[in-house]
Amino acid sequence: MAAGFWVQNLEGFVVVSEAANQAASNPLAKEVAVQSGAWMHNYQAMPILWLAPIVGAVMPLLALLASRVERGGWAFLFSSLAIVGVILTAGIAMFPFVMPSSTFPSHSLTMWDATSSELTLSIMTIVAAIFVPIILAYTLWCYIKMFGRLDAQYIEDNKHSLY
Repeated sequence: MAAGFWVQNLEGFVVVSEAANQAASNPLAKEVAVQSGAWMHNYQAMPILWLAPIVGAVMPLLALLASRVERGGWAFLFSSLAIVGVILTAGIAMFPFVMPSSTFPSHSLTMWDATSSELTLSIMTIVAAIFVPIILAYTLWCYIKMFGRLDAQYIEDNKHSLY
């Protein structure tokens, strides 16, 4: 949370020219200005986005509480949501920048500059449609094969030979 207060006064990046989001990707076809407090512009424009940092700050506390009362499933859920909240907080603050350049701000990479061609996206979709089910099937098969193989008694009986 301290970083959130600190970043309010840091210089951030703002696209000051018209974003060419319908044209071919060209990281040099825009003008970027460096402004104090620019990292907070998205939060000021859309106050609903404050939910992300709130989730990132509250969920670790709930995870700790759930862990203390031995609710492992809830602790896992809350810690996972905390990670999502922290990542979204940074992503919202940086949007639309993916990789800002401190040396040449106009050369910063934005979401529109980082896009792929339609052919590349089509090939990636086909590859994903083939390999994601294979990976999921293999992972499921591994879990089925390993499920129930180790229990506390087996580990206790073989405590000198397992590791």
